[in-house]
Amino acid sequence: MRAYEDVRNDKTSTNWLIVGYKDEKGEVLSLVKSGSGGLAEFKQNLKADQAYFGYVRMVVGNDELVSIA
Repeated sequence: MRAYEDVRNDKTSTNWLIVGYKDEKGEVLSLVKSGSGGLAEFKQNLKADQAYFGYVRMVVGNDELVSIA
């Protein structure tokens, strides 16, 4: 799935995707939506009456180097 590769690639702006079941049988997953607005945008695209799987790229880190003597 191209959207999955884009989320994994740090060189693209796409940082989240949502997949859901294509039909009521729940046998086939398909891309619902993807975007580059981070976790906030990801959450805005979820509907309470639907089951989804999501994938979000997040960058975390320590802005300060701490030295322990």
